[in-house]
Amino acid sequence: MSAPTAVFGNVFLPSNPGTPVGEYKFIVDRDRGQDVVIGTPVTADTAEGSVVGVVVDIITVGSDVNPLAADFSHSNADYAPVAANTDVLLATVQVFYSEKMRPVRAGVVRPATAEEMLTATGAGRIDWQVPAGVVPLAAGDLAKICLDGHTLLGPEAGHLTVGGLSGQASKTSFAGVLMRSAIHAGGWRDEAGAIRDTVGAIIFNVKGQDLVNLDEPPAPGYELTDDDLAMYEAMGVPATPFQDVTVYAPSLPGGGGTRSSKQTADPLRWDLRMVWPYLKFFSSGLYNNDNMAAFLGDFESLKLRSEHPSERLETFDKFESWIDSELENCEADERQNGWRNHHVATMRRARKLIMSLPERCGGLLTTGKAKPEDDIPVENWRHGQVVVVDIAGLDTIVQAAVIARTCKRLLDSAEHGALGLDHLILFADELNMFAPKELGDLAPVRTVLRKISATGRYAGMSLWGAAQFLSAVDPQILGNAATRANGIISETELDSGIYGRMPAGQRERILTLAKGQMSLRAYNLRGALTVTFPRPAWKTGKAKAGAVPKDAKDVLGMTRRGASRLTEGIPDDVVERVVARADDPDKAVEELTRLRQPDMAKVSVETPSSYDPDNPWDLD
Repeated sequence: MSAPTAVFGNVFLPSNPGTPVGEYKFIVDRDRGQDVVIGTPVTADTAEGSVVGVVVDIITVGSDVNPLAADFSHSNADYAPVAANTDVLLATVQVFYSEKMRPVRAGVVRPATAEEMLTATGAGRIDWQVPAGVVPLAAGDLAKICLDGHTLLGPEAGHLTVGGLSGQASKTSFAGVLMRSAIHAGGWRDEAGAIRDTVGAIIFNVKGQDLVNLDEPPAPGYELTDDDLAMYEAMGVPATPFQDVTVYAPSLPGGGGTRSSKQTADPLRWDLRMVWPYLKFFSSGLYNNDNMAAFLGDFESLKLRSEHPSERLETFDKFESWIDSELENCEADERQNGWRNHHVATMRRARKLIMSLPERCGGLLTTGKAKPEDDIPVENWRHGQVVVVDIAGLDTIVQAAVIARTCKRLLDSAEHGALGLDHLILFADELNMFAPKELGDLAPVRTVLRKISATGRYAGMSLWGAAQFLSAVDPQILGNAATRANGIISETELDSGIYGRMPAGQRERILTLAKGQMSLRAYNLRGALTVTFPRPAWKTGKAKAGAVPKDAKDVLGMTRRGASRLTEGIPDDVVERVVARADDPDKAVEELTRLRQPDMAKVSVETPSSYDPDNPWDLD
């Protein structure tokens, strides 16, 4: 392969200190090195072979008494006159590839080629390449940068963390593009014709609408640009939406659809038996009380999971009917202890907690029996299948319960080989909230995510987590992630200590990264590498005239105006609870009618007056 004719400069070999292994400096040519900036890929052609790297720092050296002559004059005869210059640019290069583990010797520095960047980033050692973005080259073309699929998704390592400022770092967009790339790169056939490395993904959408329309093209006004298409082409990834997407969202009562803005979303609905193991999410100190723990334990073993179907109480309705009957008997007999000698106060507290759950969970829980199809599938997944769990409208505590239960079920299935995939990506946003470094109310879900980060790769599950401040994320989850991507971050966050030491130029680069750029760290990269990635080829965010999430009033079978009249004087949170608890819209309307407190000022204005000024009896 013939080297390009363009030259950036010459290797600079200072006399003291010398040039170490893994890094070198070069003198930037005044005229031919105008394109050299932080992140520029370069190649040094030396007597011992070509050395490929990336510029990570640039400094200006200036003097009016030429103290640099002794150092500069011996580097290269053509550059001896540089000692007479009043300023010189010195670029520092992080070596990504060299044929020998030796310091760089004298040579000419030129732009790196796309082929050299593939070699430098270890593509030749990777049997399953997952393109993660591109690096623009000085010549104007794009170099594809790949990650090792078996390190990104397991089993050789696993997991990814994405950090950066909210709204500026494009964390979700990068994760989506990388996910699209991994699915496209997976499902390949080996020499024997067997399908290898099948990939699927489950995504928890906890805010906004960025992740609920992955199967739809970008909204009008947000189409891909020519630059985006060029990046997709260079990566070898189709610039198309995901092909196999199912969205699940908490159900609305009475079969009125779901809370998601996705009109085709499938309902997600659980019953008492399904949510029982996660009661601690809703009251962290629940099992700290011995009396309550004893009651819940007895109820679970003797009623909820009774061996006799006729005695089994698996729904909220059955539980309410049973415990109300027990409490009424205690009152009638004036007894302080009821079923199995549990105190009435304990039973009342248990009733209050358990029967408040359907209201708190906003349609997620049914008071009756849930249908198997109204839950996330944990078996027989297909390659390319993407499941989005849209829980953006739920309380954080409820979101945590959904994430924990779903992840645990998927991990159990994967460990037993029933999932049907080689690799399942689990994408969770807001790791600061769901897997914090400090203990809090969401500690139970952190425990589940910790287990996946520690053992998931053996079962084929890879945790991809995004957070605004990675320094506030649980250290075990961070430490187990083999790959890290950072968008623009704050200086305070960069100084937290978890990002390691970096040259001044590279530090400035990460503090000023534009949208569509990520600083990558992975085992096949000898240092941090900034890549550019295209915008998502699917609809993100809220379209200018898009659908909006449904609220509780949408299932009442009336116009928005009629629903507003029906709920006059009732706080919004009360309306939510009433509708969420009623599986039948008619029952919800009946209860709201009872609670309604009409605005009498509106009634007096809207009701036709019967006052007759000529009738003396109408005078007050």
